[in-house]
Amino acid sequence: MPGYEVELEEVNKDVVCGICLLTIKYAASGCSGNNHIYCHDCLLQLVETKGDNAVCPECRDKLNISPVGVMTQIINKLKVKCSFEGCSWKGDLIDLVKEEGQGHQFSCDYQLVPCVFHDCQQEVLKKDLKDHQDNCKNRNIECEHCNTTIQFHEKFLHYGSCGQVIVDCSFKGCNERIAKQYLDSHKQANTNKHLDLMMNNFHESENEKDELKKEITELKKKINKLEYTLMIEIKPKLENHDQNKNNKSNLSVTNSPNAKSM
Repeated sequence: MPGYEVELEEVNKDVVCGICLLTIKYAASGCSGNNHIYCHDCLLQLVETKGDNAVCPECRDKLNISPVGVMTQIINKLKVKCSFEGCSWKGDLIDLVKEEGQGHQFSCDYQLVPCVFHDCQQEVLKKDLKDHQDNCKNRNIECEHCNTTIQFHEKFLHYGSCGQVIVDCSFKGCNERIAKQYLDSHKQANTNKHLDLMMNNFHESENEKDELKKEITELKKKINKLEYTLMIEIKPKLENHDQNKNNKSNLSVTNSPNAKSM
């Protein structure tokens, strides 16, 4: 593995690996004479690629790998910042990169993590992951009728075909509620009952029509009575009012100065 990709509080070129150009991880000397320091794994990769011809990248001496524990301890105590945007954490490098999930970089709430649900491609901040998964349209739920595990966005589509969904019998007056998968059996088993209900509904409908006809007849009677009242009582009064109005108009014309001069 190459070096640490971290943000140091103070830039220090002495802790930068000359091979991977990152902060040195597990310091090791590449030569016996000049004590040039690199990442231990970077030196091993040189040996894998160059074999016996591997040399120190800086002084070109024959490669001689030797761990430098003191330098590793110094690097581990370097002050660093968390690299995730929005996080204000600062501390020792070792506390950031500690392996087996114990370092801050593994637990930081500001790192992007993928949703765990199938078909969801979204990445969210770790601190928001629970809220996202509680509301993710791809989250797994259990059908309350048949206990099948489905994705949330398939809920209503599933209900349309789920045989365990409880439905009302479609015949008016039959108050049975049964699982959808047994609806046809229910109708077959209750054919006579449903026919009786249909007849009762028909008679009720006819009775309602008769009642409606009676109401219409009564309304017509009331309308005729109102028309009669209009013709007998109100119309003569209107005609008399118009006649009086005409008489007053004629009298006004007779008494005018122009009429007298004539």
